[in-house]
Amino acid sequence: MLKLSLAGVAVMVLLSATVAFGQNVPNETSRPVALVIGNGSYPQSPIGSMPGDARAFADVLRDGGFEVVFAENARRTEIEAAIAARNDARHRKDLAQARGGEVGQP
Repeated sequence: MLKLSLAGVAVMVLLSATVAFGQNVPNETSRPVALVIGNGSYPQSPIGSMPGDARAFADVLRDGGFEVVFAENARRTEIEAAIAARNDARHRKDLAQARGGEVGQP
C-alpha cells in the first residue's frame, strides 16, 4: 500500500510540474518554489532508488526555473523544516514581488 501511495504522489507531482513548465519565468521574484522530498530508507520496505530519483527530479525542476527546497531520507522534523523553508521562500518572493524589489529585500 505504501508503494502505491508513493506512486500516486509521484504522478501528481509530475503532472503539476508539467503544467508549471509551460509558464514563462521572467525574473527571480516570480520563480516558483518546489519542495522535493526523496525518502527511500523505510525500515519495513526500503525503496533504494527514491533518493536518487528525487535528486534527479529536483535538478530537472531547477533547470526548468524552479527554486527547489530538497530533503533526502528525512524524518518528520526534517520534513516539517523543509515545508517551512519552502513556505518561507514563497513568502519572501511574494513580499518582494509586491514591493517590486529583489528577493531578500527587507
